Amino acid sequence: ATVVLAEIDAAARELSGLPAEGGTVRVGWYPSAGAALVPRALAALHRTDPAVRVVTREGTTPQLVRALRAGALDLAVLASAPPFRPPDAETPALALRTLTERALCLAVPADDPLARGDFVDVADLRGRRWIAAPPSDEDRLMGVWPGLDERPEIAHTARDWLAKLRLVAAGCGLTTVP
Repeated sequence: ATVVLAEIDAAARELSGLPAEGGTVRVGWYPSAGAALVPRALAALHRTDPAVRVVTREGTTPQLVRALRAGALDLAVLASAPPFRPPDAETPALALRTLTERALCLAVPADDPLARGDFVDVADLRGRRWIAAPPSDEDRLMGVWPGLDERPEIAHTARDWLAKLRLVAAGCGLTTVP
C-alpha cells in the first residue's frame, strides 16, 4: 500500500501540476480498486499530506479515460486485461504506470466441481453459463472469464456484486471476481 500510495501521490502531483503542498486532486477508479486499493491509499495520503484534498469518482475504464481526456480527472486507477492494450488510441498517449497486478478469481457454486481446486483451466469453462454486467454497460463482459475460446452464454446480468454472488450460489452461473 505504501508503494501504491507513493505512485498515486507522485502521479497526482505530476499530472495535475500541484505544488509541493496542498491543492485538490480529482481521482477516478474502477470498481474493484475502490473496494480495496483506493481507500487505503487515500487514508495513507491523508496521514502523510493532509493539505491535499482528494475528490473521487468511480467508473469503468472507458468512462475514466474519457474523463481524463476531458480534464474532469487529474488521474485514474484503470483496469487492464489481456492482451493489455492502451486504454485508447488518441494522441497524445496517456502516461501509464503499472501500480499492481491483480489475480482474477472465479465465483462458482459450492457444490460445483471447480470449487474443489485452487486453479481453473480455461478448458473447464467451456459451455458454462455466465453472470455478466448488463449489456448497456461499456464493459458488458465484466464477469466473464477473459480469453474464453468460445462465445460466452450470458445467462443473467447484474450490476450489483452481491446479486451476482447470490446468483452464483443459487447455481445460476459463474462470474469472475476481481
